[in-house]
Amino acid sequence: MIDLFDFVVLSSFIILLPLVTDFFNNTFPNAKIGRLAQEVVGMILVFFIVSLIFAGVSLWYTHFLPFYYTKSLLISFETLNLLDLLKFKYNSSGGNGGSNFNKIVFYFHIFFTIQLVVNLYYYYYQTITADNFIPRISKNKQIQLFGDDEITKTKTITITKATTNDNDNNNNEKEKKLCGLCDQVSDGKWSTLNKPKSHHCRICKRCIDSMDHHCPFAANCIGINNHHYFILFIVYTVIALLYATYLSFFPYYYCILNYKDYVGLSNGSGIDNNNNNNNNFKQLAQSCANFNKYSFIFLCCCLILAASIGILLFQTYLIITNSKTIQLLSRLKKSKTFLDWFKWLYQNFKQNASLDNIYSLFPNFKFYNLIIPYYKKKIN
Repeated sequence: MIDLFDFVVLSSFIILLPLVTDFFNNTFPNAKIGRLAQEVVGMILVFFIVSLIFAGVSLWYTHFLPFYYTKSLLISFETLNLLDLLKFKYNSSGGNGGSNFNKIVFYFHIFFTIQLVVNLYYYYYQTITADNFIPRISKNKQIQLFGDDEITKTKTITITKATTNDNDNNNNEKEKKLCGLCDQVSDGKWSTLNKPKSHHCRICKRCIDSMDHHCPFAANCIGINNHHYFILFIVYTVIALLYATYLSFFPYYYCILNYKDYVGLSNGSGIDNNNNNNNNFKQLAQSCANFNKYSFIFLCCCLILAASIGILLFQTYLIITNSKTIQLLSRLKKSKTFLDWFKWLYQNFKQNASLDNIYSLFPNFKFYNLIIPYYKKKIN
């Protein structure tokens, strides 16, 4: 079982490693060390995120949900875990709290947690495994399509291709571009056609269709085939953290904020030693002593929750305005001041904000997908 120190170390990896990679990329923009740092850190972050979800479920099972009931049932926490709660026989009066234990609510906690974990792992798996790459075009294929043996020798080339209209024989000229960075990476062996909102990722070394950003937490680019899964993963992460913050608040409140009061009451300060309340306070003080450092996890949940909500709000803005992260960051670099950038964000929202943008990102999303994981057919 992990303790508070392990949890803080894991959280520090999650928060600080992307900052380290950004430092390398900004310090050595043209060196391999920046890209190597992104690749290594991405794999580490994926491992720790998967591990943190599992660790959170373990703590929920053995610590937080049992304590959620012990604060009212006042059962000794020394050997208590989730399954032990089902072994107790409650009646409507007296006993270990009786009517305070609601089995319907208890089973809802179990169902809700299972549903959260299934959706978190599903959406995270879809996010990290999605293929958003634009198909490669070999040099021979380029010659067949465009009839120019020299088109891969420049970084970005504008070409034209005649297309036949289905209704008549008029030819329409369509301007397309080949990615020169892909050409450089492959030493001229292949390249890709630039699509609207496509972008060449220097980490993945490929062009990404409808790229939003390269996510270090997923070790993958967020693009046309996983942007919706990424959003849903963030949504369920926020819900899970709200639930974790709620459950972890009780041990923090009883065992940190008011622990001295319970210790004093358990020692008989102002209460008859034969009073049942005195024994209850002793049991609660003992439970808090066994809980130990886990009570501080509430603060960690608050910290990660605040960051997750910030990411969700930012992504919500992007969805509503049909914008991309790289587009906003590019605009930030061009803005003279942050005030100019915020003015542009406001104007962008006024001009492009629409609920239709949400519907287009989540087609065929049904109400039951709040419980059953949502699936969207991949776009080649």
